[in-house]
Amino acid sequence: MSSYLKFLSRNKLYTIIEAIGLIVSIAFVILIGNYVYQQYSVAYGNPYRNRVYAVGNQDYMALSWWDKAVFEDKLPEAEAVCRISGSDYDGYITFGDEQPVSAVITEADPEIFDLFPSLTLLEGSMDENRAFNGDAVGKPLKIKYLTQDKIESTVCGVFKDSKNSMMPRTEVMLNPEFDDMYVSQQPFSSIGQYMTLMKVSEGTDREQFAKKVEEVGLPNYGGGFVKAMPIYNLPEL
Repeated sequence: MSSYLKFLSRNKLYTIIEAIGLIVSIAFVILIGNYVYQQYSVAYGNPYRNRVYAVGNQDYMALSWWDKAVFEDKLPEAEAVCRISGSDYDGYITFGDEQPVSAVITEADPEIFDLFPSLTLLEGSMDENRAFNGDAVGKPLKIKYLTQDKIESTVCGVFKDSKNSMMPRTEVMLNPEFDDMYVSQQPFSSIGQYMTLMKVSEGTDREQFAKKVEEVGLPNYGGGFVKAMPIYNLPEL
């Protein structure tokens, strides 16, 4: 060991190169370890990960606005059914007469908190880094995004994001149940707007449940543009 240290002291350029190589190697190990940890946390951090299923079609992971009611009515194994909009929208929110503030907007049913326990409801106050501070619950809120022009709404709750979650990061969650665009449409006349998630009862057989999903879901779509409804648990997404 002493002879190696003497060698390093006499060959400073070699020592510097070796030190830089060691530092870079350690940095890569830290980056890879952090990436693996984050991916594992996202996929396996939810205690219901093997009981929450996403239902898709033969081409992609999305269904329509109307599937939720059908699954709730005809699938007793489903403890909670939730729609999440397929895209996050850049919009604006306004409290009272204050200036509009940009916000990321997602549509999701209230059951989202049953499926993702890491999402935490707060007691009527925004975090300091949010657009608004103080008591927000019960206040009127104007929301503008896409073609929706100033939706008049009310703040029902304030939630805290989870850093390691499959739930998209968002600042405003709207209840899709009150989306007039779909209420007035012919049922099952469009597809692709929402991902539909279901939390099933503990002990539910996956294969049998997958068959029942297709039995109750496929007949609603005419024209054959939905040919299959595969299900995937959270780690598989």
